[in-house]
Amino acid sequence: MIAGGYTKKCLYCGRINSASALACAGCGASEFELLPPTYFPPAQQAVVPPYSPPRYAPVVQLSPAIRFLYFFFIGFFVVVYWLLFATLFLVTIVAQPLAMAMYRAVPIVATLSRTPPPLGVAMSAGWRESVERYRAAPTWGRVLAPLVFVGCLVALVMLTRG
Repeated sequence: MIAGGYTKKCLYCGRINSASALACAGCGASEFELLPPTYFPPAQQAVVPPYSPPRYAPVVQLSPAIRFLYFFFIGFFVVVYWLLFATLFLVTIVAQPLAMAMYRAVPIVATLSRTPPPLGVAMSAGWRESVERYRAAPTWGRVLAPLVFVGCLVALVMLTRG
């Protein structure tokens, strides 16, 4: 029941909807029975589909010789810059998910290994971790951390000017 107001019961599926609903949330029908405010419906179970992990296409690896040559002639140098940019992104608050995804992708960049998860999945996982860390932080930490970061940037600029 909606607090202090009427509710609507769908005539087709029997689902309880809010008084402002134009269509049933369960079946989409638009015909309702108005229920008085004293009516307490039984608890409705939410239908949650079972979890199934994402499916990936079969992975075809490059030959070990090509990957070995790539690592020694190109991959090693690329990874140095890759980690430098990832560390640079890590100190910013906005780009932390990208930095986490870049750290997870280091073996792929260094050796051209083709292993799931792809960068998009790693980036979304990094974003979820950052959001969870932000929500778990105390309020003073959520306010103080950006202020300290901006203060450090301002101090760095002031030191380089003089």
